[in-house]
Amino acid sequence: TMAEVWPLMIPVEYKGKSIPVQAVEGMALAALEDAVSAAFGLPKMWVRGSWLLEVQAAGGGSWGRLAAVGDLRRGSYLRVTEILPGGPYPVIDVPRGPPLTVDNLPEEERGLAPYILRGKLNRKATELGMDGYRDPQSGEVVDTSVYLEKRPCCGEKCKHCPYNYVNVPKEDFSSSDSDDDADSDSGAAQPPQSAVPPKVPSPQPDAEVEKLCQDVEDLCTSPPKSAPPMGPALVLTDLSPEEQQKPAYALRGLLHTRACELQR
Repeated sequence: TMAEVWPLMIPVEYKGKSIPVQAVEGMALAALEDAVSAAFGLPKMWVRGSWLLEVQAAGGGSWGRLAAVGDLRRGSYLRVTEILPGGPYPVIDVPRGPPLTVDNLPEEERGLAPYILRGKLNRKATELGMDGYRDPQSGEVVDTSVYLEKRPCCGEKCKHCPYNYVNVPKEDFSSSDSDDDADSDSGAAQPPQSAVPPKVPSPQPDAEVEKLCQDVEDLCTSPPKSAPPMGPALVLTDLSPEEQQKPAYALRGLLHTRACELQR
């Protein structure tokens, strides 16, 4: 067979609309995906992992996932397919690097409470570009946003999901999913607020309501009490020069953790 003549103009279909997109020899698949995103006005749909490209050979036939631009031929067709949780294409697992562990932290930090250690491990692993850290309490490896950004959203409610749980069904969220770990500033995306059912307070007996009203009345009529004096707050200059160069989100977590350690 004759060698294919590049570049190729490949028609791409999406929601009943067809737009030709140029494919160049040696072009990376990610570059072609970005070109399709731009053609249809979809904002980096490949990064969010909710769409993929399928190819149909010249002359018709079945559709299949496009693995490489080099697989295209003159007369091929492409279409954009939306991926839903549990859809026809499972998320391909990306190999992980070694996780960060408590032993990688300074010796004076290793005896801290687990909820503080989790926040420190996640921040440190993210800053170093590592794929995960080992939970100091359960021993399980937790993926960081660095690793999760290497693949589409899997819909499994990963702790540090960078895609705001785009592929997680709303019914999978519940109030029991809340985590009281002190690492909310560690870069982990929070579930969409509309997906978390509001907490409804339970009705109180009349006697409790009366007592509560009396307590409020006593509080309003009693003389004001002076608040205990506050100690000096921890500020940026209390950190080392190296620590002061960290990003703002890392500084907030570091200041909070250091203030708790010093009981400030």
